[in-house]
Parts: sequence; C-alpha cells; structure tokens
Amino acid sequence: MERLYKKLESYGQSDYYPFHMPGHKRSFCPETLKNPYEIDITEIEGFDDLHHADGILEEGMARMANAVGALLGTLGMTDYYGAGVLTVFAFYLFRGRKWWCLLGQVLTLYWINVVLLGGLMYPIRLFGMEFELCQQGLALLALVPIWLYRGRQGCHSKPFQYACYAFYPVHMLLLVLALNFVNR
Repeated sequence: MERLYKKLESYGQSDYYPFHMPGHKRSFCPETLKNPYEIDITEIEGFDDLHHADGILEEGMARMANAVGALLGTLGMTDYYGAGVLTVFAFYLFRGRKWWCLLGQVLTLYWINVVLLGGLMYPIRLFGMEFELCQQGLALLALVPIWLYRGRQGCHSKPFQYACYAFYPVHMLLLVLALNFVNR
C-alpha cells in the first residue's frame, strides 16, 4: 500500500494536466482535508481503470459483484438463494489444482453447506458412538467428481447416454424399495 501511495504522490507532483472529471483543475479542498484531486489516477498509464480492470480494481469489482449477486439471489429466491452465488464465488476464488485451492474449496463449501445452510441432521450410530450428520453437508461429496474432471468430454456412446438417463428413476425406485423393506 505504501508503494501505491508513493506512486500516486509522485504523479500528483508531475506536470501532467488531466482534462477529465473529477478534479480536472487539481483545485484544493478546505484546509481540513488533503488534496484528493492531486492523486487522481483515472488516466495514468499502467494503472488500473474500470474499463479494463486488473489487480485491485478487478478484485474489488468481483467481490462487489458477488455480494450483489448473493443479495439478489436471496431477494429473487433463486436456487439456493445467496448460498448458490457464494458457492460459485468459492469455486472462482479457489480455482486451480494446488493443495491450498482444494483445501479452500473444502473449507468454504463446508462453511456454506453446514454452517450457513445447516438444516436437517441425521442421527447415526457407528461403532457404538452416536453422531449427527448434516444433510446439506453431503454436498461436499460433489467435490469428488468436480476434482476428477479434467476439461475433456468423457464417454459419449449411446448405451452410456441411456444409462445416464435411466440412472435417476432407477435409483429412486431402488431407494423406495429399500425404504419399504426397512419399514416392514
């Protein structure tokens, strides 16, 4: 931050005369304020601008877009409301295959799905110990196929296509049959 301020300060003392608003005349503010027009950076070569954002402006714009997206997702009652937007943001923020990206995906999805969304808890007894499993926490299992994706189209034969079409209704039928068997 200190380096940025030094660059802005040297720019303010240069003979460059900007002909745009705000502060195109570099006039001074009242005594109590510093001169913000002196460090007007909207047209400096190599600095960030709103039209081709890069660096700190790009990061700030992405954060604001996600905050607005989360708010609009909640107000508009879209799927998963703002949490769905936050999930997309988490994958954008932690894109890549480095270990810290994968850890970031796990931690942010845990926070979104378990802490933020919470919801129904399933009591589970395992080895004589009782646990509670958050239903929404099972969404973390979706990370496995996401991580296995390598950017290439997979198998696309006709039998595989029809097997994919049949999977959902067949597995639902099997779950209903298992539930009926258990509840006898």
